[in-house]
Amino acid sequence: MTESEALKRFIPILGRISPPGERATITRNILDRIAGKQTSVMGISHKHAGALAWPNDTTKAIVFEKALNAAVDAGEFVSFLHSADRRHFQIEELCAWPDCPKVDTDSPLIFWLGDGFTEAVDTAPVTDTTPAETKEQRQDRRLQACINAGLVMPKNSFGRLPKGVDKVAELEGVTRQAFSSDVKAALERMQRLASAKSEGVTVRRI
Repeated sequence: MTESEALKRFIPILGRISPPGERATITRNILDRIAGKQTSVMGISHKHAGALAWPNDTTKAIVFEKALNAAVDAGEFVSFLHSADRRHFQIEELCAWPDCPKVDTDSPLIFWLGDGFTEAVDTAPVTDTTPAETKEQRQDRRLQACINAGLVMPKNSFGRLPKGVDKVAELEGVTRQAFSSDVKAALERMQRLASAKSEGVTVRRI
């Protein structure tokens, strides 16, 4: 991977987490740097660093960002850029941070950090003794995840799901459509159980 190739990968990764105006600025600055028009020190924010470190894992990206914030606040990571919010630094400075979290093997930051900063993949065979999750258990778990997230759920499967469902689905790593289908199935099952209980019918739940 060349520096130009690494920088070009910044554009779609940062574009996913940036508003339109900021996306335009990011694209222009990166293209100018690739073309040699911009020679100033390139600084990135902690949020952008997290996204670049883990482009395919939102949860790990946030963990990376929070680790940077904590290190700066504790005085363990100090950048020579001296930004007002202390949340910007030069990529190479990560190399001098002893506690720098690992990055994804697909991260464009590897061009500057090297392979030694990638998260090792455990190739040893693992024996999983955990019982496989049933479809009904998965549906109930996803409904409970929405409730735990503070979402106000409809009383039955015909109601409209709240807007926050897409965020919970993202954490699950599935599409909103697949996630919503499971949540509605769980709601429908709960409704059937409630109706059966009110009518005095005994129902065995799997």
